[in-house]
Amino acid sequence: MASSAQATSPGYQPRAASNPLKDIVNDSLEELFRVWDCRFRESHGPLPARVRLIFERFLRCGDWHFGFLRLRCVNPDCPERTERLVPYSCRSRGLCPSCGQRRAIEWAERMVEEVLPLVPYRQLVFTIPIALRKSFLFDRSLYGELCRVA
Repeated sequence: MASSAQATSPGYQPRAASNPLKDIVNDSLEELFRVWDCRFRESHGPLPARVRLIFERFLRCGDWHFGFLRLRCVNPDCPERTERLVPYSCRSRGLCPSCGQRRAIEWAERMVEEVLPLVPYRQLVFTIPIALRKSFLFDRSLYGELCRVA
């Protein structure tokens, strides 16, 4: 469904409607929904409705068949009057690599420009020993003590 409108606007490259991850999810999703209750419900609980929604949105992400925006230059001084068709995205962070990357970049830009002061930063990562992880999982107040000790 790509049109000549996209060819006239340089710089924009729409992502493919399909990729290897999307193919794997598409091939396995119905089976996951079908077998979840008998295989995983006891250990992980019921499959949350939001998980289903995220998977379904991911499969529609970037697919022209599920809608698109038509962007047209309305500047009267623009000699080209270009037009672009942009397919809808899922805008999810966890599953979709392209939408997640875009949101991560937007978040980082906002942190740098609006939230964080202009000072040097250093990231430290503390790991919790395996023997203590269960305690931290059930007693969240331990994280405060861990930060004070660190």
